[in-house]
Parts: sequence; structure tokens; C-alpha cells
Amino acid sequence: MQAESIENGTVFSSAMGSIDNDNSKVKLSFVSGEDITEDGVLAMIRFRIPANADAQTYSLKVCYYPGEIRDAAETPVAFNLRDGFMSAPACSHEKTHLEGA
Repeated sequence: MQAESIENGTVFSSAMGSIDNDNSKVKLSFVSGEDITEDGVLAMIRFRIPANADAQTYSLKVCYYPGEIRDAAETPVAFNLRDGFMSAPACSHEKTHLEGA
């Protein structure tokens, strides 16, 4: 599995990111001049899984630097992150057959 692209989500007006597939890492940076209080999507990361890959589950680890997350008053903000996973293939359209279209 390799990351291919990073798109901005709905929480911040812009997201900066970098992809390091050699080390299997995606780094994201977000900046805002005001406090963010609503829920939303931080970023969307598109991954590529080779078509000939065996079905498996890929783990996704999420981490941050404690003390680096601050509000507009420069006070550290605590928040919750959860690691996740992605199962592949999610769907395969190699043999899709459409009739009567």
C-alpha cells in the first residue's frame, strides 16, 4: 500500500502534507488563526494497493507531537486519536458485467 495524494478536509482552510513512501509515512500540518471547535475531516489521503495484492488488512497508525497542538491563545490542546485499518481489496471491478444499460 502506498499513499498517492493528500487533499484538504473540511476543518481547516488548508492542509500541508508530505508523502514518504520509502518509510511508509504521511505527514500533515494544519494552521489556523482561530480556535476550531467543530467536527470534520482533517484530510483525505488516497492510497494505491496493487491490483495483484492479496486480500489483507493494512494498519494505519496516527500520532502527533504532544504540546505541539495549541489553541489561538497558545494553550496546549488535548484531543483523542485512534489508530485504524483499511481492508483490501475493498471491492474489485475486474469482472463487472452490466446488462440492459
